Amino acid sequence: MFCMRCGQEMPDSLNFCTNCGNDLSASRAAVNAAGAGIGTTQQMPRVAPAAQPNMQGQPIAQPAYPGQGAQQVRPIDPAMAAGRVAAPQAAPQSGSNKTVPIIIAVAVVAALVLAAIAYFAVGGTKDDAKPTSTTSSNPSSGIVEDDENSQATKQPSSDETEEDSQEEVPVASGAPRFSTLLASSVLTGDIDSHQPDCLVDGDTTTAWCEGVSGAGEGEWVEFNADMKQNVRSIRIMAGFNKSEDLYWKNSRPKDITITFDDGTTTTSTLSDEPFAWHTITLSETVQTSSVRITIDSTYPGSRYTDTCISEITIQ
Repeated sequence: MFCMRCGQEMPDSLNFCTNCGNDLSASRAAVNAAGAGIGTTQQMPRVAPAAQPNMQGQPIAQPAYPGQGAQQVRPIDPAMAAGRVAAPQAAPQSGSNKTVPIIIAVAVVAALVLAAIAYFAVGGTKDDAKPTSTTSSNPSSGIVEDDENSQATKQPSSDETEEDSQEEVPVASGAPRFSTLLASSVLTGDIDSHQPDCLVDGDTTTAWCEGVSGAGEGEWVEFNADMKQNVRSIRIMAGFNKSEDLYWKNSRPKDITITFDDGTTTTSTLSDEPFAWHTITLSETVQTSSVRITIDSTYPGSRYTDTCISEITIQ
């Protein structure tokens, strides 16, 4: 069967011409009608139709009769035969495009190998290349736990640093013992000595007397030790107790302030009676290396303004 448009010989089973896309149903109907008119099944001789223009308006070469070496005509795509333009096929990739990823991969591998060689050349080890795991259960604690190849280290916190910087001062055991005794002033020019040593000589007839003008408010005596002592109480015999007469003639401390080495203080008021011990018991034991007793106010003497204290005992 020949296409009635372009003359291309086509198999009887096709519905469209593969050369020009013409509908072959008309050619098939003509052949059937011709066969029906002569009343025989003998196939009509196939005559090539006249040349017909193609879709671009150019004449298409007509094929010769079968067996006479017809001119080869490029088949037309069925999509174009139906009036559609087929998308152009992508040109095959050249071999150079396929080799680019291979070249890049080879370059990366070579760079890694060179880096490893340089690393081990300067003294690195395989263990150094292992990733380390660092965890801290409590960041504020400064505890840093490393892997099994490293030792755990402890960085002291600010609180621990302050505690370590403060050296622990030893505390003496037993009864408190003070090595030195100081006084803000001393009464001079009398036959009797009124040095601060009189406060700890165990003799109640001797006395320390302050040496400033007036009643002596603000004057003090201070006990010092080389280490902290446990102080629980302080006993004072106020006044000049060499005799009852001298007791009343000289001034006596009334209100006093006791100061410890950390700056804490306690106050007390002494009663006014001769030959009497006044015990000041602290609310709790104090660890201190110094005890200062300051005269805040006095009982006035009948003749002298000098304030005296016969004895002091620290327990």
